[in-house]
Amino acid sequence: MNEFYEKMREDADRRDQSRIRGLTSGDVVAKNHDDLALRALVAALCERPLSVESSFRLASFIYEGAQERIPAELRQVAADNVADCMQSVGESHNDPAVEIFLAWGCHRSDYRDVALSLLRHADSPTRRVALSYADLFLRPHEFELLLDFRHDLEISETITMGGPLRYTLRDHALGVLERLTGLSGENIGDCFEDRPEGRVYYRSWSPFLNAYEAHKARIAT
Repeated sequence: MNEFYEKMREDADRRDQSRIRGLTSGDVVAKNHDDLALRALVAALCERPLSVESSFRLASFIYEGAQERIPAELRQVAADNVADCMQSVGESHNDPAVEIFLAWGCHRSDYRDVALSLLRHADSPTRRVALSYADLFLRPHEFELLLDFRHDLEISETITMGGPLRYTLRDHALGVLERLTGLSGENIGDCFEDRPEGRVYYRSWSPFLNAYEAHKARIAT
């Protein structure tokens, strides 16, 4: 059920972006993009303020699992073109641009430092994207950095408007840690906290933390 909540939230975020632009990521990828069109989209990422339209169209190839249709050289240039936006600490980022940088920017000398800063960003959607790409920049001895997310305060409604409230970044970070470490504990159900917004649910971290404590020396090497 928790995985279902997480998938529904990610899909809802993408649908919100699609409505803003009048098209979906699937619509973007379904079109035939020749080399000239792709280069124009990448070049448009140099515009400031950042072109939301171009970043959304390019990130659609990532979301739809079709990024190989964009030449590797262009993917690297796209990441370079949005890199300066990642330095705007404290400002809300264009989330597709964050995805472009994290997915295609591994060639950059500053990649790890910037990616680590995005995990601590004040904007919760930016933290979510950084979490999703943690396997690209975190080293095993750094997995403990994600333990701080068990206290993350981002609250979202799940499934539908007015649905149960969840600490969705806590859930997402726990899933990422389980994937990175290969560890998972017994499913003991949800925990909850009573907040001014209402009762907020989240997956219990206790089983994972117990397993991690027993194996962290092996994981960190």
